[in-house]
Amino acid sequence: MQLKIITTIDGSHTLLVEEMGEHYHSTYGAISESMHVYINNALKPVMGRQNVIHVLEIGFGTGLNAFLSFIESDNQKVEVNYTTIEPFPIDESIIKQLNYAKLIDNSSYLKLFNQIHQVEWNKRVELSPYFSIQKIDKKLQDVNLPPNYYNVVYFDAFAPDFQPELWTVDVFGKLYQSMQDHSILMTYSAKGSVKRALKSAGFTVQNIAGPIGKREITKALKILLKSNIATLL
Repeated sequence: MQLKIITTIDGSHTLLVEEMGEHYHSTYGAISESMHVYINNALKPVMGRQNVIHVLEIGFGTGLNAFLSFIESDNQKVEVNYTTIEPFPIDESIIKQLNYAKLIDNSSYLKLFNQIHQVEWNKRVELSPYFSIQKIDKKLQDVNLPPNYYNVVYFDAFAPDFQPELWTVDVFGKLYQSMQDHSILMTYSAKGSVKRALKSAGFTVQNIAGPIGKREITKALKILLKSNIATLL
């Protein structure tokens, strides 16, 4: 893929896949989008009720979601075991140019961001007392996921028009089986076909207000006892 670094409206970088015309993040703000969609609406609600959280990310990309999750785990002193799947890792020369750590304005974070990217693939590594990560360089369809394990899923693949094979009932069903009861799957997509596929896989689906530039995003809940839905709202 031919990748071009783009500065989004909040000043943070994203990448443009030139042959697809598709960005890795919202052009209205990469950091602000990731914070709103994945940290504020998925990770933080689960942090509020348990001390050890298993996160699965579909689409490691620039590492921004993992980086922000690392920071949140450190700030909240909550253990996060992070697993991320990315079959097409970005070249190190591009990673070195990304400005996320600089914008967050903490000198120690640049080292942390680099550590996340330097972690050996397909091996779990503990980066702090509160954060461990395993990066898997395979397609989701080829990964065996543990049953009833994850508390949070960040579904951050390329849009359905570009990766339709990932936004299916079968894929969402596989994720559903890998998630614990009272868990959250969060995605930036609010497309009708995505919501229908999530519902068919067993999820309870909610429309959530989106970040700047996007009206809605989607929260999907795995709730075996529907009477307990209020605990995740």
